[in-house]
Amino acid sequence: MELRNERKVIGSIALWMLDRKNGVAGYGYAFNRAYWNNGYASESSGALLRVAFSTLNLRRVSATCDVRNVESWRVMEKVGMHRERTLERDVLQKGEWRDSYEYAILRGEVT
Repeated sequence: MELRNERKVIGSIALWMLDRKNGVAGYGYAFNRAYWNNGYASESSGALLRVAFSTLNLRRVSATCDVRNVESWRVMEKVGMHRERTLERDVLQKGEWRDSYEYAILRGEVT
C-alpha cells in the first residue's frame, strides 16, 4: 500500500486461495510500525473483504495473528471477523514457538 499524497509504500495486504472449489481464501497484511493506529489496516482489510465477496464471489476468508498482537486482532474484529480458535505453538518466531488466533468471516457478514 502506498500513501498517495506522499508516494510512499507503507505496507502490504494479500489475499490467497486456500480452496478454490469451496470459495475459501486467506488474507494477511503488514504495515511499517510508524503507520500503525491510523486506520490503514482496517480500511484496507474492509476493502479487500468487500472485493473478496462481491467481485471474487468467495464464501469464506480467514486470517491468523499472534495472540499477543492485540492491534491486529482488533482490526479483524472491527471488519466483522470472528475468532474461531487458538492455534497452539503453530509458528516458530525468533527461535520460540508462539500461539496464533484464527479469525474468519463469511459472505454476508461484511459490514
